[in-house]
Amino acid sequence: MITPPPCPAPPLPSDAEPSSLSGPARLRELFEADRDGIIQTAVLLARRGDIGALRLCLERIAPRGVINLDIPKIESVADVPRIIAQLVELVASGRVAPSEADELSAVLNRYVSSVQATDHELRLRSIEKSIEDNRA
Repeated sequence: MITPPPCPAPPLPSDAEPSSLSGPARLRELFEADRDGIIQTAVLLARRGDIGALRLCLERIAPRGVINLDIPKIESVADVPRIIAQLVELVASGRVAPSEADELSAVLNRYVSSVQATDHELRLRSIEKSIEDNRA
């Protein structure tokens, strides 16, 4: 295993008090204190052949490509299948990775679910109001 070069922690101000944070919040705080140094070390290790560091750089540090689709405004749930068909074509042509298309499809599916839930709620309220009006 390749050992990283020594990276001294940034000095804390003399009047700094210990953090009251623990667990993931404390880890995030420590990371933010030396973000650039940690990223530089990960890149250096990746260049030296550390597969774990390379994976980290490719998956988390390197910016992901933006899916550039010419999607008109979604007016209704009926628009979503056309957009998913576009995604299938982009995956087939190799311009979009299947994982990226899957992520965008998940967003579209959440949109469809939220619209359907809202529609069901409105219909239910309308039926309940109609029943109450007929009783009166």
